[in-house]
This record gives sequence, structure tokens and C-alpha cells, in this order.
Amino acid sequence: MRKNVLALMVSLTVLAMPKAMAQLNPLVQHLEVKEYVPYDTIDGPACFFELSMDYFLEGASDRFRASILKANFSFGKNRSLTSQSEVGFQELKPDVLPKEPVLNLGIVNKAVIENAFGKEYGRESMLLAAAHYRDAMVDDYRKNVKGLLEAVSDADNLEYSYYIKGEVIDTGKLFVTYRLEKSYYTGGAHPMHELTYLNFDGNGLISLEKLFGDRQDVLEKAVFKALLDKEGVKNAEGLKEKSYFPDQFKVSEDFYVNRDSIVFVYDPYEIAAYSNGIVEVAVPLKTLKKKGLWE
Repeated sequence: MRKNVLALMVSLTVLAMPKAMAQLNPLVQHLEVKEYVPYDTIDGPACFFELSMDYFLEGASDRFRASILKANFSFGKNRSLTSQSEVGFQELKPDVLPKEPVLNLGIVNKAVIENAFGKEYGRESMLLAAAHYRDAMVDDYRKNVKGLLEAVSDADNLEYSYYIKGEVIDTGKLFVTYRLEKSYYTGGAHPMHELTYLNFDGNGLISLEKLFGDRQDVLEKAVFKALLDKEGVKNAEGLKEKSYFPDQFKVSEDFYVNRDSIVFVYDPYEIAAYSNGIVEVAVPLKTLKKKGLWE
């Protein structure tokens, strides 16, 4: 059978900038892929593949890149970001480049690709990684359906779907944050959902270990207490009554920083039943400061 052609639509987008400031070419690009791949005939089972991904434009000059990231990483007295509207985007001269490390956009793209598609695609560009991942998913679909068709005659419901959405979000605090949402259905009672947050500073990808060091036991107690407060219960038994799995609880590596808290994000089945959906647990920064976990 002739392979369907992968359609890639790439467009430049302006990220979180007022119109008056969008004077230079933006650093964020966007990739859209939508495909319907029939297994055999148009009215038979099919595979649906949809991709909507932000990624960074690599190859910008260091001077231009530094000028953009200086706007994103200007810290106020309380380590909160200054308003972007107060920062110009003029090209900086070498003698006034920021002293802070400049985020390597290639590192960001690599981390995004590996989390979206798999580590085996990490050496590829976003466009090639998307194309090769799409081909791999369609191949897997065809192999699976072929095997099932040999076992059952009725395959009208053997439809798979893959949906990936990635976006750079403005959290208003400290980091460049990338939100990656994946949803896929390959048979069974319901689709599976995964939500990943990747945080970067000038030194690259940020982990819990980098942020909190050897005090993660203190952090775990703070996050667990925040979960109890969120659900209005006093202990682990109360969580069980609300379809949580307290024995499986740990601090999630998926988190983002909003105006006054760190929000830890859990996928379905990670710490609770599927019916609970994606669980977000917000821990106020003032709580972390009291425990010596946040400056």
C-alpha cells in the first residue's frame, strides 16, 4: 500500500510578547501534523495521528539570543520576574551581555523531543523526530491490527489515536517552562493521558534534586500535607476513601511555578484512580520558605 505523505506545517509564533515588542523574529516555532491513516479501506479501521508542538529556533546569534533571554530572566528583589513590558528587545552589545548563563535552546529542544517521542529521537531535529515517530506509530498500528485480524473477523473498532500537544508557557516565575500533553488510545476501556512539565534555567533542565538537594524528604511531607488540605481530609485513610493510593505517593518530577506556589502534577493512576483524572497539588511558596526549602 502507498504510504501517506506526512504533512508538516511550520509557522512562526510570537510567545507572550505585547504587540509593540514583537520587533525581532521570534525564537519559538510551531509544528502541526494531522493525519488519518486507514489500515486498508477508507471505511475500515484507521490510525489517527495529531501533533501540535512548540519548539525553539536554533542558530540565532548569541547576542540576539542573550537579548531575548535577558528579558525572560530579569529578576526582581523577590526573585520574581520583572514585567516583560518593562524590558526592551533591542540587540545587546557585547559589553552589556547578561552575566547569567544563557539558556542553550538546543538543550531545550532535545529534552522536549526525548520526552515527547523517546530518547532514540534525541539527536534529530523536531521535524525529523516528528516524522520518524509518526512512521513508527503507524507501523506499530499496522502490525497490531494485522495480528488482531488474524484472531477476529470484525475489526471495525480497531482504531488507534495518538495526540501530542507541547507548548511553552509563561508561568510568571523564574523558569522557562514547557508543558507536554500526550493522549493515546490503543484499545482497552479508555484512552491514556500523560502530562509532563519541563523547567529550564540558564544551566539547563531543572530537577527536584537540583532545586531541593538532600531535603526532598521535607518536601515530600509538605506536598502530602498540601494534598490532604486539597481533599479536605486528615490522613491517608481519608485519601483512600477518595480513590487515592497514598502508599504510592511521592513528589512528582512534573511541576510548574505560578504566582505564589509550586504546582506538582500527577497523571491518572500515578497516585489515584483513573476517575480522579490528572491531579494537581499546589504548595504555597510561603510554606516552602518556612521550611527552608525556598529562598
